[in-house]
This record gives sequence, C-alpha cells and structure tokens, in this order.
Amino acid sequence: MSNPNNNESGKPEEISRVIVREYPETIYFYPTAIVGLIIYFLQAFNIVDPEQYPVLGLVFLCFFTWNFFIVAFEFTLGRTLMLVALLVIIILLYIVLKGQGITFPAIQLSLPDFSASAELYLAISIIIIIHLVVAFIASRLDYWLFTPTEIYHYRGLFGDSRRFGAQGAKVFKTTPDFFENLLFLSGDIYVLPEREEQFFRIKNVFKVSEKERKIRQVLSYVPDTQLQH
Repeated sequence: MSNPNNNESGKPEEISRVIVREYPETIYFYPTAIVGLIIYFLQAFNIVDPEQYPVLGLVFLCFFTWNFFIVAFEFTLGRTLMLVALLVIIILLYIVLKGQGITFPAIQLSLPDFSASAELYLAISIIIIIHLVVAFIASRLDYWLFTPTEIYHYRGLFGDSRRFGAQGAKVFKTTPDFFENLLFLSGDIYVLPEREEQFFRIKNVFKVSEKERKIRQVLSYVPDTQLQH
C-alpha cells in the first residue's frame, strides 16, 4: 500500500496550505468531565458501595483542583519535576516516621464528607462537554490560514478577516506548560507576518509541533506557477 503522503515519484507531497486553530484554556477540564461521568455510572448503577461515595467525591475534587491549577498557573517541566519530588519526599517521610512509630497527635486531620449525588457529577460533566463543543465550533469560525504567498486570519462568522504577506514571515512555537502539552499536545504559535511590528499569538494549538512543521513547509513552498516566471 502506497503512502498517501507521497506522490508517484516517491517524494513527499508538498503542502500548499495549513489551518491553525486556537482553543480556550478551559479545554483542559476534559479530564474532570471524564472522571465525573465515571463516578456517575459507579453511583447510578450501584457498582460501588454507598460507603465509598465520600472517597469518590474526594477523587473528583482532586481532579477538579488539578485541572483548575493547570488552567490558572504555568507548570514548566522543571516546576513539575520539583513538585513531584516534593510529593515523593513527603510520602517517604510519612512512611519512615510511621514505621518508627512516630505520630503527631496534635495534628488531627478530619476530612469532611465529600459525597454527592450521581446527578451532580453528571450535570458538571455535561456542562463541561457542552463548553467543549462550543469551543470546537468557535475554532471553526476563528482560525488562521497559511499559504505560500499570504497569511489569513478569519475572525468569526460576521467578523472581518485580516491578510498578511507570507514572504519573510517568522513563525515559532512554545510549549512552556508540561501538563497542557501532556493533555492536548498543545502549545502556542507566534506569527510575525511581513511588515508587522509585533507577533500574533495563537494559543493552545492542538498538535503544535506538527502544525509548526507544516507551516514552515508551507512558507518555504514555491508554487510551480512562480517557478515558470
């Protein structure tokens, strides 16, 4: 079977255009929606004992808090490794002290009851899913189009579009957040079109590395019609 990315001569097929779409930060809440749906089915169909509902509620709260921190703060690879190392040290210290019979009676941890109805988990998950669908639709109306000669930015169904020259345009990507890249393979693409003084930022681009590679290929592509002149 032949590779669809290759032409008959065996050379890689030239890419003449590439579309880049921006997504909101809230797309990273999809793990919370998945966990909410799982907990809903566990409770609604009595798969787990009701005594475990507080544990499920705590799990859901932990995922929601984790998602919230991903959206609110930037976790570089260095910061992530430091956080993981700190958690490992705390767990090991607790195990060692507990093995030595050392306790801290002055510190009494009493967790509240985090149990909730199955319908609440379902409602939260549906709200997140609806938002993701809206974000997907919006990304089809507001996007960037790169061609070998021009760069277009289409802004909404009734919004105007901007056009820039592609010759001499500069493009680079950044993937500063470890968790965002892990969850969505995402990052930001910065575009400096011809005769512009500042970069345009395209945030949370899905498969950002692949998109950047295709954009560079498009901007370096010379159509046959130009070669004949």
